[in-house]
Amino acid sequence: MTFDEYQSNTNKTNKYPKNEMLFCLITGIGAECGELLGKINKYYRGDVMDNGLKLLLMYEAGDILWGLSELANHLGVNLSEVAQMNIEKLKDRAKRGVIKSMKKDIPVEINRKPSTNDILANCEPIEIQFERLRRKVEDMKEKQDAVLSYLENIMGVELVRNVKNSRLRFADKDLLDV
Repeated sequence: MTFDEYQSNTNKTNKYPKNEMLFCLITGIGAECGELLGKINKYYRGDVMDNGLKLLLMYEAGDILWGLSELANHLGVNLSEVAQMNIEKLKDRAKRGVIKSMKKDIPVEINRKPSTNDILANCEPIEIQFERLRRKVEDMKEKQDAVLSYLENIMGVELVRNVKNSRLRFADKDLLDV
C-alpha cells in the first residue's frame, strides 16, 4: 500500500468536527505519541516482553500515521509529498553534516533493556530530584495559602488550616477538602 492509498482510506474513518479539525488532529497525534512513549516505558519497566513490544509499537505507530495522514488531508497535501519533502530535508542535513545523536555514547537499541549504567547516565542525582519536588510542594503550599487568604477576605472570617487532614473548618462545620 502506498502512502496515497493509505491516505484515501483514513479519510473514511475521520469523525472529527470540521470546525475543530486542526485542534483535534494535532492533540490526537500528541496523545498517540504519548501512548507510544508509554509502551516504551512499560517495556523498560519489564511489564512488556520483547516479543510483544514490536506489535505494540506498530499499533501506536499506526495511530500516529492515521493522524498524520488526516493532517495532510486537512492541509490539502498528499502524505507522499510530506514524506518526500522530509527525505529531501534529511538528505540535505546529512550532506551538511548536521544530523547528530542527542547522546552519542549511549546506543539506542530496541532489542535490549538498558543496563543500570545506561539508566544512571541519563538520571539526575536524587538530591536534584528531591529539591525539585520540595520546591513544587512549597509552591503548592503558597498557592493554597493564597486561596485560603482570598476565601477569608471574601467571607470575612478566619479559616482554621488543619494541615494533618487537609480540611478547612469554620466553626464546627467542614467547608471543603483542600
